[in-house]
Amino acid sequence: MKNTFKLFEFIALVAVIGLIMTTCDNEIDQPSPIQSGIHLGIVGFNDDVFLKEISVLNASTKSSFQSFINNMELKNNTALFHAVNTAMNRLDSAKGNFPANLSNVSIITFTDGMDNISHRLNSSYQGEGQYQNAVKNRIDNFKINNVDVLAYSIGLLGRSGGGGADLMTASLNSIASNPPSQYVKMSDDIDQINEEFKLIAESLNKKTTHQTIGLTYPPPFVGNKVRFTFDNAGLSSSTMTSSTIYIEGTYSDNDFLTDIVYVGLQSTSGTSVKGVKAAGSNSYILSFEELKLYPSENEVPMNNLNMWRRSASVTTWTEEVEFDRNQVPVIEIKESSIAIILVLDCSNSLGATDFSRMKTIAYNFIDVLLGSNKTYTVTYNANGGIGTTPTSQSVIAENNVTLASGSGLSRSGFTFGGWNTNTTGTGTNYNAGSSYTPIGNVTLYARWFLNSNTWVNDTIPSGRHTYSFRVTTGNTYYVWLNNRVNGNGTKTGDVGINARYSAQNENYIFGNNTSVFNNVWGTPQSFTANQTGTVYIQVAIINDGSPGTYGIVYSTVNSRPTP
Repeated sequence: MKNTFKLFEFIALVAVIGLIMTTCDNEIDQPSPIQSGIHLGIVGFNDDVFLKEISVLNASTKSSFQSFINNMELKNNTALFHAVNTAMNRLDSAKGNFPANLSNVSIITFTDGMDNISHRLNSSYQGEGQYQNAVKNRIDNFKINNVDVLAYSIGLLGRSGGGGADLMTASLNSIASNPPSQYVKMSDDIDQINEEFKLIAESLNKKTTHQTIGLTYPPPFVGNKVRFTFDNAGLSSSTMTSSTIYIEGTYSDNDFLTDIVYVGLQSTSGTSVKGVKAAGSNSYILSFEELKLYPSENEVPMNNLNMWRRSASVTTWTEEVEFDRNQVPVIEIKESSIAIILVLDCSNSLGATDFSRMKTIAYNFIDVLLGSNKTYTVTYNANGGIGTTPTSQSVIAENNVTLASGSGLSRSGFTFGGWNTNTTGTGTNYNAGSSYTPIGNVTLYARWFLNSNTWVNDTIPSGRHTYSFRVTTGNTYYVWLNNRVNGNGTKTGDVGINARYSAQNENYIFGNNTSVFNNVWGTPQSFTANQTGTVYIQVAIINDGSPGTYGIVYSTVNSRPTP
């Protein structure tokens, strides 16, 4: 039977996984001191049990676990129940060495056969059945530091010691958590066994961090409906209602967002979140714990974050123009600890071929836990440029990739300036041709700098656009803007503009979120740079008016460039 072994969302961030394996190594390690991270233990079984005590698994200690696995040898007999009971004993003994952020404890047992010797290794039990019942009762009630222990059992069918599917099922059920449909898996295919271990490891790997995302926002009126969108659809008033990734709620008294609905997302914060006043600002922060995409549980993209509001009596959404969607959200990442014991049968009934594969499965399990077997994709976006967009690159986790040069891209009025993690160039910058180590799938957007003395025409359908250019300390810069092409024409809507050295703060060089500049600028906005780096110019529609085209230009001399 090859049904997929499913893991449910209630599996906590931290897992103590007991991998019970048989080995000829008789040395017993001492428990490691308290340290956050992945805690791994190994118990091997055949005619006895052999231990690698629970200790921290990381890149530097991985080889010691692999060495233990490599040294395991086949022997007669199957002390299955004694091995699982020993795993629980070791977890109980090590509980004082687990950190306070422990949130998941798991025992994962692999076997190909029936127990025939456990009661001879523990005189407290008169036979295998008695020992089996005792182990099951203990699993059903076993906790470590108030964390329920989750026990998984995976059986390889069709080997000489299996005793048939019915007997194997009863045996596996007795060493697994309830219900068996969730925690028991059987297959006659060793490759399928590998997949089951991989699924468990991937789930645990995703749950080793606890991420809280804080959204900084201008407080709306009480009673307003509020929606935060996270996809491209949410960038335009004409498409925002088709967004498939958003948080929506009602703004209530005392700065609570209530009746929250998550679409394409999940969070442990529930349906009511209180806004907290941001330091040094009149803005507030809504924090959503463990905010992830649903159902993939991947990280939430922040490149297209936007805020919308409407009164309860209307159906049309209005973009909140004072919401700075280029401001980096407050992200707090708390690490959780997982403790793992992989449990493998090393009895002769496996045979040399399957025993070798079992070792490989254990190696792979460790790699997946550490994330060292993942492959990430770096995707490039021309971001308004034309020409040849670089081909996506794949890279194995913890390895580097050389970022594309972008030499095949161009954009009228702009100079290519490398890559950025969002469309406006206000995220993290990466130089073209530099070495980059991704920590997940990522899209890098071409970063474009305004050319001096060159008018750039654009359209604001709604919201705001961000431009940037390089500055040098002591130099003076002049910026002209008009809400018609090339700075000519009549007013169609109030146009706001501001400038900052960092798109993530409110220290404006000139303007602010609501500054209005109408019609032709006969006199530019000017400033003398007090640092060398990048200045970000933000243009927005302010108040009511028909959105339209506009022109923007900058120069290092106080002479308005000719369109």
